[in-house]
Amino acid sequence: MRETILALLALSIVTTMSLGIMSASLQNSIKQIDREIEVYGSAVASHVLDYAGSRSFDSRTTPENWISSGLDPDSTEFSLASTFGQSPDCNLFEPFNDTVICDDIDDLHMGADDWQLYDYIVEIVDNDTLMVPFVVNTQVSYINIAFPDSVLPITALTNTKQVTVRVKSLQHKLDNMHSGLVTISRVFTYSQPAAVAQANASVEVCVGGNTIRVNRLLVPIYESNGGTAGPC
Repeated sequence: MRETILALLALSIVTTMSLGIMSASLQNSIKQIDREIEVYGSAVASHVLDYAGSRSFDSRTTPENWISSGLDPDSTEFSLASTFGQSPDCNLFEPFNDTVICDDIDDLHMGADDWQLYDYIVEIVDNDTLMVPFVVNTQVSYINIAFPDSVLPITALTNTKQVTVRVKSLQHKLDNMHSGLVTISRVFTYSQPAAVAQANASVEVCVGGNTIRVNRLLVPIYESNGGTAGPC
């Protein structure tokens, strides 16, 4: 009887140790997956920030305005922060298929609880790919470059905007998990020479019967009713 009890006790100890090892291994696997998701999320955030950088600084500094009027707006003529994000949703996943109305940085602005689906394609062995669904939130604000952490009044206008991108895997979002969130910010400063260069570097192409002006990255800048070259 004593030997049976000792055997059962030993079995219990071994089982407990095995479960502990399995649990630790599972936790390590979960952490590894979270780290990989964060790496992919960082790539998504960088792509979105590059997309923001291909936009004009403000609606007053788009190539369309430069070409039509040659305006040189100062910071008092930029858009109010209260008007950010009032254009149709920017297509962050496929910029070339974006609504051409989304032509300046603050068009990317979303509400704090608004998220856009972004399917990230991961290349694996033998030319196979894996699609990892993410959700993306973008916030745009004016900042004082000398005091970037200070909160500016809603009416404040500067020649510097900060774009903050938050990225989380769709599964993490659905499960309301706090892990896996990637947040990256980038600052964009208005430059008259850059705005002129963007306008001069843009060309018009014919897409679906409409003339669309694209920048050097083939990202649509604006759509005209026929454009300078007439209907296509």
